[in-house]
Amino acid sequence: MTARFFDRQDAGNPLNGITLSSEDDIATVFEHARDREPFFCELLSDSGSMLLMGMGRERGCIQFTEPDNSHFRMAIEVAPLHQGKGELSFLMGGTRTPVPEQFALSLATERTIVRHFVRTGEMLPSISWVEI
Repeated sequence: MTARFFDRQDAGNPLNGITLSSEDDIATVFEHARDREPFFCELLSDSGSMLLMGMGRERGCIQFTEPDNSHFRMAIEVAPLHQGKGELSFLMGGTRTPVPEQFALSLATERTIVRHFVRTGEMLPSISWVEI
């Protein structure tokens, strides 16, 4: 299984459209995002399922979408990073998009979810997912 990467903030990103199939491919995407303003990108699997990923310097978020767009689920850390009612924000098409802080993920967790998704096209079962 593989997934294609699409940057939803920067249409000129040279990584747009690349196919992710290995840990090196995933590392390239995370490395490229490290010094940017937080932004949204998408990973589209061979099966048609999608991850919408908020990629920040220290925290991110992930929404999983079924291939038929029937269900949208947000990942939640087992031990949430923050209990507050604040918000994160990620750029998409030049617009800051708020995400409730309860959906904040560490970059390590985000990367683990992405690895599983690239291999399977599915949600990581060891993470809690909330339908939105």
